[in-house]
Amino acid sequence: MLVVTVTLVVVVIVQSAQCKTGSCNLSLQKDLSQNEPLVLTVVQDNLEWIMPEVRNNQGVISLETGKHLVIACPGSKNNVKANGEETAYVKCDRGSLKIGSKRVTEGGLRCTHSIADSEIWISQLSCGSGIYKGTMIQLGYQVMKEWLPLVEVCHNISRGVTLYTYHPLAGHSIEGAVKSNQRGNFKIGPTELFPGISPNTLYTQKRQKEVFKKILGSSSYLNGSNFLAKGHLSPDADFIFNS
Repeated sequence: MLVVTVTLVVVVIVQSAQCKTGSCNLSLQKDLSQNEPLVLTVVQDNLEWIMPEVRNNQGVISLETGKHLVIACPGSKNNVKANGEETAYVKCDRGSLKIGSKRVTEGGLRCTHSIADSEIWISQLSCGSGIYKGTMIQLGYQVMKEWLPLVEVCHNISRGVTLYTYHPLAGHSIEGAVKSNQRGNFKIGPTELFPGISPNTLYTQKRQKEVFKKILGSSSYLNGSNFLAKGHLSPDADFIFNS
């Protein structure tokens, strides 16, 4: 009986070591920090966002041997460096990441260009109610003919007013999020979202003074250090990946 017990313990230890050495780990901060791609998984033939684990305050995507990830670099003339295509199926093979039979070298999973700009999909669905009623719009990415939403926006088109935004918060991964100052320039959406309105001029300090004077009778409240600034309804810090 004693011999059987010792044998079982040895077997468990060996199997555990094989599992650990056969997995592949991707660090958001070290492996994907420059020109970061979209990192996706396939669930029942559908693409879904993958969220990292947190290890030592860093985001880590762990992949068991034999499992796959989908790396995507959407956008004009944008490709995965390792294969020169917009997408790549990446497999973990006993501790090594491979695309097909070729091992992925350092930096190979990065995109040739930044993909910081998302796309806009205007639905036929309504949101809100009364004067606060709007059209549901989604910000996201088109990958392999699949639409991957990031943020839902309730926007009143006739008034040119955004009422609210909604996005899931991956609280278990926030501590391992990529922290970056990289941010694209202010980008106006399709003109049909702001009929007869120019968002570029609405937020200038000159325009603010005109509105304050019209409503309050004075624009003295505004000066070089006191003014209204554009902000995010969906905070940048709520998202895990830089893209």
